[in-house]
Amino acid sequence: MSDIAHLQTEDFHATANFRGTDIAIALVGTVDQGAVEALERFLEKVHTAATSRPVGEAAVDMRKLEFMNSSGFKLLVAWIAKIQGLDPGARYRLQFVSNPELHWQKRSLRSLQYFAVDLVSIVT
Repeated sequence: MSDIAHLQTEDFHATANFRGTDIAIALVGTVDQGAVEALERFLEKVHTAATSRPVGEAAVDMRKLEFMNSSGFKLLVAWIAKIQGLDPGARYRLQFVSNPELHWQKRSLRSLQYFAVDLVSIVT
């Protein structure tokens, strides 16, 4: 695995690594107003890496993500929109791995899936 990006704030941390032709991302902790700007930069690095070489899927492990505010989810929507803006052959899929015990994830991730049914899948 080769490192793409790493983010550490007081209450949140994230990592992204290439895993073959896919990207493995882990989000841990709480995304509140203090982490939004850092998360935006992190997602930009991930997207840049994903478009620098062929990537099939970015798997986002959210099982240890306790909370994400609406500004954080807005960044995920913007990320999906960037992927949709790519040429069809350059697009990659997003798979969100959720924690079934955190009910907010089910509701919020379902909204993301409706936004881009062809690009987003959810696994519990």
